[in-house]
Amino acid sequence: MVNDLLGIESNEIMFCICGRVNIGKSALINAIRGLEDNDPKAAKVGDGEVTTKISKFTWEHKNLYDFAGYGTLTEPDDDYFMRKGLCNFHGIVLLRDSAIQQADINFARKAIEFNVPLVFVQSKMDEVMGRKKRDREISEINATSIKFIIKKLKQNHRDYMEKNAPDLADIPCFFISSDSMRELMKLQKSLGNNKFQDSLILDGTFLYEEDKLINQLLIMMYQSCEQEEKLEEVTKRAEKISQAEEEIVKMEEDANEIVDRNERMLIMEETIEKLRAELIESTTGDLKSEDDKSCDSNEDDENDEFEVFEVPEETENYEDNIVENKKV
Repeated sequence: MVNDLLGIESNEIMFCICGRVNIGKSALINAIRGLEDNDPKAAKVGDGEVTTKISKFTWEHKNLYDFAGYGTLTEPDDDYFMRKGLCNFHGIVLLRDSAIQQADINFARKAIEFNVPLVFVQSKMDEVMGRKKRDREISEINATSIKFIIKKLKQNHRDYMEKNAPDLADIPCFFISSDSMRELMKLQKSLGNNKFQDSLILDGTFLYEEDKLINQLLIMMYQSCEQEEKLEEVTKRAEKISQAEEEIVKMEEDANEIVDRNERMLIMEETIEKLRAELIESTTGDLKSEDDKSCDSNEDDENDEFEVFEVPEETENYEDNIVENKKV
């Protein structure tokens, strides 16, 4: 299973940072954790395919996973979502470039298909603002110009999605800088405060939508914890229902066995009654036959006792001769 492959416990709340290769995934994880890229506890960053295996980091008592970027020979984007087991995660941050790619859209659709919460993030906003200034689209970089550019970028993102992927148009997209995120998280650690204000300047570092992204991640984590608690409760209820169903099945089996036993007893009783009737009928017939034979025998005896024999004619004449001789 994927959980065994990743070393994931069944009750673990899991988030991951995904995107194309060399787009800044590891740098964002370091920034969210408030670490410099050269920190011994930081994720490795650099050019090319730096992340080649799945790495796990801790933030806000939850786990952030860093995956190798897709879109290379070693990590093709085809079936990347399923191959990495991302359907098991509770939330995904999908890093996109200034121009969103079809691979990003396919990835996001897979997340929606498996009901995995997802947000788009475009990082390297400091480079974007510098380019906008060089192109004289803005005169200087400040809170006002940052809001102006971010609003424009958000509208462009939504317009593109509504035209090319309307099913993804409502997924939020945040525009940030990893450097700004790192400074913000350092400040949060020092102040012990989870509430952020947008468009601030920290020691010469501009803030973009880092605060909004962090708040969104916290909300997603909170919702995931609620879902896990509900899932645990539903699982317990399902186990109780399953036990009750097993007991019902057992009771039905016992009842069926009793019914079968009663039916067998009834059949046996009917059979006994039938045999008894046949026996009585047979016995009565035998007795009647004996009586008939007895009656026939008695009649034979009576006939023998009262049988009349005819006297021969010579005998009758003999007696007459005797009478005549006496007279003489």
